[in-house]
Amino acid sequence: MTTEELIALALESGFDAAAPLDVRCLQSLPEIREMCAANRCRSYNLRWSCPPAVGTPEELQKKLRSFQYALLTQTFGQREDPFDYPSIQAAETRHRENFERMAERLHMVFPSLMSMGVGPCQRCRDCSWPDAPCRFPEKLSPPMEAFGLSVSELCRAAGLSYYRGPAGICFTSCFLYNK
Repeated sequence: MTTEELIALALESGFDAAAPLDVRCLQSLPEIREMCAANRCRSYNLRWSCPPAVGTPEELQKKLRSFQYALLTQTFGQREDPFDYPSIQAAETRHRENFERMAERLHMVFPSLMSMGVGPCQRCRDCSWPDAPCRFPEKLSPPMEAFGLSVSELCRAAGLSYYRGPAGICFTSCFLYNK
């Protein structure tokens, strides 16, 4: 599958934008990972997709280095004001639906695909961490931040806009694969 075909598939899947990313840009930054430890999203130590369960920074950097190609995908939205949570949630829901559609299609083409979504994996209502193994390890979708990745920097490197203005909303995901 060519890069052009992947971008077309992303747009068919409902994303608003997609672009290839040079995998050499995938640098795990300690300060991003530390935000996870600060538990700002309230998922730290609660899910297989989040630290510490997802792996150490060294393990994650090694995993990132095992892929030859990356594709960033984005979903945009608009909000009436900074506290317009229904619009934010609607854009996130649309992004998660696009993400699941794309991941399903890509897994058929790239069996070793790793997909990184937005926020913690929400495949299971109640994550089995730490009492039992992940129920769907092949479909686990950690957030990019769990890997210490700066989403805004990666968007810039791929030529995608991350900041959508004061009323804009942008959700970004990453698909890593080998041909």
